[in-house]
Amino acid sequence: MFGLPEKTELNKQLPKKAIYTKFSMNNAQKEKFDADISRIVIINEISPSTVNIAAGKDVSSFYVLLLSLKRTDYDTRTIELITKLIPQKMLLVLEYKTRSYVSTWLLVF
Repeated sequence: MFGLPEKTELNKQLPKKAIYTKFSMNNAQKEKFDADISRIVIINEISPSTVNIAAGKDVSSFYVLLLSLKRTDYDTRTIELITKLIPQKMLLVLEYKTRSYVSTWLLVF
């Protein structure tokens, strides 16, 4: 997707149902989450084992996470919830239809 080395590619979809279950989301949280997010995919893992870089002092690796949105007026709290529920360093890529952008305001390190 971003021209990153093939070795970094994961393309692992995270089922929303598994997220609901793992994090014991109530019905209101599920509905809000489902209204905003179509799918979640870990598209890349950037680490010393996947690219020729040394681990940093504070960050040794991170995921590139693709969030496919159902609407442009999504609730930012839904995105924030994802960053709290998934205990990994990640770079978020928000996608709506054919447009994608890196969520620089939520670069989670």
